[in-house]
Amino acid sequence: VGLARGARVLAIDGIDLVNSTAGADIDRLNDALFPSGTGQSHSFTVQDIGGGPQRSVSMTSANVTATPVQNTRSIATASGPVGYLLFNDHIATSEAGLVQAITTLRNAGVVDLVLDLRYNGGGRISTANHFASQVVGALQAGKVFATLNYNAAHQAANQSFKMTSASGPAFARVVILTGLRTCSASELLVNG
Repeated sequence: VGLARGARVLAIDGIDLVNSTAGADIDRLNDALFPSGTGQSHSFTVQDIGGGPQRSVSMTSANVTATPVQNTRSIATASGPVGYLLFNDHIATSEAGLVQAITTLRNAGVVDLVLDLRYNGGGRISTANHFASQVVGALQAGKVFATLNYNAAHQAANQSFKMTSASGPAFARVVILTGLRTCSASELLVNG
């Protein structure tokens, strides 16, 4: 329907999101935003990024396949090629895409990496550990990436994640782009 990231949602199924407390309509809003099945149609009043007129769009729920690793590319600069990749989700299926992205960038001679985590709300710690190992190469193999220390309410034993031995050299510099949605395993990746 031509929505771009950053568009403002003003109303859903006629419920004003800007001027309403929406308390009485919370079930209807949740049904529209988190449909329980496929084929459910809902209307949205939106305003595209940068302003402009409001417009109405209709969207129908469907099963989709997420693509968590996107826009991997090498950018030519005066100091050599810089790699860029957008990483949106720490899920198990992203690991193969991350390996492919790092391999592509290393094969292009990239030594500096821009990692875009602005829309990554986190996910699996093991995926963060796996990716961090790819970024640093064999340099940090065997070192602790993160340790989970549980309190008395959680009966599991403390758990450590160690860097795995990844092939290839470490990137010389890594710049990480973050935003309001960067959290959880993404923050762990930044700190690790």
